[in-house]
Amino acid sequence: MNIHHLQKLIIKVAKRVAILAAFFLKPILIFRWTGILPVKKKSFKEFSPVPYKAQAVFPKEGPRSIRGNASWHATPASPMVMGHLLEIKDGLVSCSGYVFDESGYLIDGASHRFSRKIQRGLMSHPYHVIPPIKKIEGIVAAISASNHDAYFHWLFDLLPRLKMLTDLGVKPDKFYLQCHYRFQRETLDLLKLVPQSNIINCSDVPLLSASTMIVPCHEVMDGREFPEWVINFVRNSFLPKVDKADKTLPKRLYVSRADALFRRIVNEHEILPILEEYGFTLVKLEILSFQEQVTLFKEAEAVVLPHGSGLANLVFCAKGTPVIELLPTQVLDHGFRLSTAAKLDYFFLSSREGDSTLIEGASHSGNIPYDFKIHPKDLIDSLQLAGINRVGRVRGLHPSLLTSQPLSPEYVQRPALGVK
Repeated sequence: MNIHHLQKLIIKVAKRVAILAAFFLKPILIFRWTGILPVKKKSFKEFSPVPYKAQAVFPKEGPRSIRGNASWHATPASPMVMGHLLEIKDGLVSCSGYVFDESGYLIDGASHRFSRKIQRGLMSHPYHVIPPIKKIEGIVAAISASNHDAYFHWLFDLLPRLKMLTDLGVKPDKFYLQCHYRFQRETLDLLKLVPQSNIINCSDVPLLSASTMIVPCHEVMDGREFPEWVINFVRNSFLPKVDKADKTLPKRLYVSRADALFRRIVNEHEILPILEEYGFTLVKLEILSFQEQVTLFKEAEAVVLPHGSGLANLVFCAKGTPVIELLPTQVLDHGFRLSTAAKLDYFFLSSREGDSTLIEGASHSGNIPYDFKIHPKDLIDSLQLAGINRVGRVRGLHPSLLTSQPLSPEYVQRPALGVK
């Protein structure tokens, strides 16, 4: 028996021991010895929540499309309502955003977006026998979540929690959050709300216990509006800090996902000549700094993009900017809800039936792992529906705009590089 099979056997035995022991012992006692945590829940209401601003159900009907909105399926509204702050004595938090009390009970309404890491009422990720738990004396703000490595969720779910702390007058000694990716470091540097010396990088500390844990509870839940305070916070925090308008920047943007793992336009080489005729410039956001992305969208007069994290940048567009989101036959309404909150002119174009291909085994943290095809005529009709006219080919782009590329088949048919 090799080490890998032995480890799997140990975990299997530990889970059975944990299930049996859960009838007699507190979850935290089982966890400290086995590394398996039986999931028993408590409501956040048991911790005297301080109200902030709750998130209302999204009220809008379906958006416009060349095929009407018959194919539009809005996300059902989540029953969970965020918008409060908790103080938990001797609380425990994981890098994935799971929050527990001192006895190891999972706090429902403080833990954000349960993931597949909780299975059959047990948590064992990351798995360690006698798992290490970093203990901190003092006030620690828990700003972690299972989706904090996604640019979209970082902007709208994680960073607004820092504003909650400021507005409610809370001054933590330490901040438990992820500070690993470039966009995380850049946005934190611009905000200047969290001193670097006060950050506990949750990528390096999987589990943390604090004598006083503060949990600002906010997340843009499924089927609910993007709160106005979140939109204003993101815009007001970053728009004033970017470069002044540059007339040589492209005004019409096509965001390519040719280097992504999924949600790629498989016939992108067929639609690029059309976009070029309508004056669009192909951009790849993953090679830009955060400030460059903000500047680009601030100056945009029209945007065409597939569903992905790049949608987050729509918050920096001017009111009334036309947006066409490209979607596989399975649609999500994040782009529509965000565009509505930012007061943009939103349209969607989904692929025709049978033109979406599920990517088996795609490494992804969430939804719609498809590649799909967009029919050229559908794109032309959508551009016309959005009131976007032909302007001819774009010439003379700013030399410092490293993302701008010629709209050529050779460029977009490179191998995927694993971008989310």
